Amino acid sequence: MPKCVTFYSEGVKLAGDLLLPTDIKPGERRAGIVLCHGYTGVRSIYLPDNARVLAEAGYVVLNFDYKGWGDSDGAKTRLAPYSRIADVQAALTFMGAQPEVDAARLGIYGTSYGGATVVFVAAIDPRVKCVVSVVGIGNGARWMRSVRRPDEYHDLLNRAAADRVKRALTGNSELADRNDVLLPDRQSAELGAAARRDNPAAVTQVPLEFIDDTLGFNPEWVVDRITPRPLPEVAQRVQAATGVADAAPVMGERFIQWVIEDVFCNGRPAWEAVGVQMVPSVAPYEEAKIRILNASHSAIAWAGTLRGMSWIHQGTHDAAIRRIAHDYVTDDVIPCLQPSPIDLAAYRDSVLERFGNPAIQDTNQRVAMDGFSKIPGFIAPTIRERLAKHQPITSVAMLPALFLAYLQRWHHGALPHAYHDQAMDEAAAHAICAAADPVAAFASDAVLWGALAGDATLLAALRHASARVGRFIEGQPS
Repeated sequence: MPKCVTFYSEGVKLAGDLLLPTDIKPGERRAGIVLCHGYTGVRSIYLPDNARVLAEAGYVVLNFDYKGWGDSDGAKTRLAPYSRIADVQAALTFMGAQPEVDAARLGIYGTSYGGATVVFVAAIDPRVKCVVSVVGIGNGARWMRSVRRPDEYHDLLNRAAADRVKRALTGNSELADRNDVLLPDRQSAELGAAARRDNPAAVTQVPLEFIDDTLGFNPEWVVDRITPRPLPEVAQRVQAATGVADAAPVMGERFIQWVIEDVFCNGRPAWEAVGVQMVPSVAPYEEAKIRILNASHSAIAWAGTLRGMSWIHQGTHDAAIRRIAHDYVTDDVIPCLQPSPIDLAAYRDSVLERFGNPAIQDTNQRVAMDGFSKIPGFIAPTIRERLAKHQPITSVAMLPALFLAYLQRWHHGALPHAYHDQAMDEAAAHAICAAADPVAAFASDAVLWGALAGDATLLAALRHASARVGRFIEGQPS
């Protein structure tokens, strides 16, 4: 049964429900999860079932009301996104202080506007070890514009401007029907109405202040800070270099590439002045990223795992793995992408340098996932183009051969981590690995190869590459 609890955020008392697993033992500490509801949600709507299921799965769960919502104190029905961030952080502190909770294993789960809130919190609070965002928004203005016709969005901005003046002069915001402001789709509106029916805590009107709150809230600005996490010594390095005792330093790569297609109907800012590349077409830049960066990344993850490594930087510093990635780009990708406005060889070298940075601490498990999507999207186009010109595919064939060897480890339950692949049919993948001739079965899979499936030249190249991969795994020259 949920236990009613209270805690404080910025001096305001918040109300929540704490659920413990039924099988928790005295003195035992479990991972804790904080649930974060959306725009006009309160803890009695939508999330109680999530809390129950997570508690049944063995987690300690806190479902709570933000300031001014449900049973919590504070100015009623205000959205205040950054105040909500503070509320979630207070909830994390409360959870970590519970005797049943392992404070080193805290997660946050958010839905709708809560999905946006948890992304922001995960980016700035190192206590968050796991974050789940369900149907959240990344850019408030883009979302509010996307669900309206141009004239409707213009009217919305005018209403927001008028209400902004009213709030400044009177301290009050005009109330409006929640559906007029949020503009949900028909199904969401029906589900919302059903959930709120006969619930005294349900909110049907919201202040127009919501508009400004949403327009100015953009979790996509910080989502890249969720990982990698700054280590404790980063603060020490910052203080040594600047004299500033920064309690929440942010680290990032030196590499920055911002490419924008220079096609605007009515002028634009001088973005070149801040390092933006303004180009006639982003297509060659996108293609270079997919084939050079993304495909090489996956190859290093598969190869590193096969060699018993856990981190991308470890594989990048292995001479044999680095040679596989280097040769793939040099021999087969660069010729396919020429002519190009990019110095592709320099791009290749910068990518490998970045992958070799131990401070990134990117895992092979993360990068190795989704091979059944990556081969058709990142690797097969190069193979297809090379074969169409009757050119060899010796180097590029190493990448799918590495994935097949990795997949066979998965098939035998010999991977050191769980493998996730949204496009993979597990039964079909097991059948490939269990076939009398796994290479032939792999080369004939239509999901991976499309029209190339069963191609004799592809099969021959994969057989040769698979033999090389076998020698690579054994530590022999390939």
